[in-house]
Amino acid sequence: MTAKQLIEKISSEMKDLSEPEVEKILKMIHLVKSEFLKEKKKTSIENFKKAKGSWKNIDVESIYKNLNEDWINWKPSASV
Repeated sequence: MTAKQLIEKISSEMKDLSEPEVEKILKMIHLVKSEFLKEKKKTSIENFKKAKGSWKNIDVESIYKNLNEDWINWKPSASV
């Protein structure tokens, strides 16, 4: 499929959604685009560490790694 066809397909899927539902979808797209489709960079883990301030004794690297692995293995159809 071309980019134009994909955009048309997304538009048709979103056609009957309410405004709040569309806003949620846009937030999901932004999250996926910004956090999971970008190149792996050290800054990503650094931003995660800073997200909630001081994490003190919590193993942030392990949490971040597990979140990424869960995302990779997530199947939308299985969570419906």
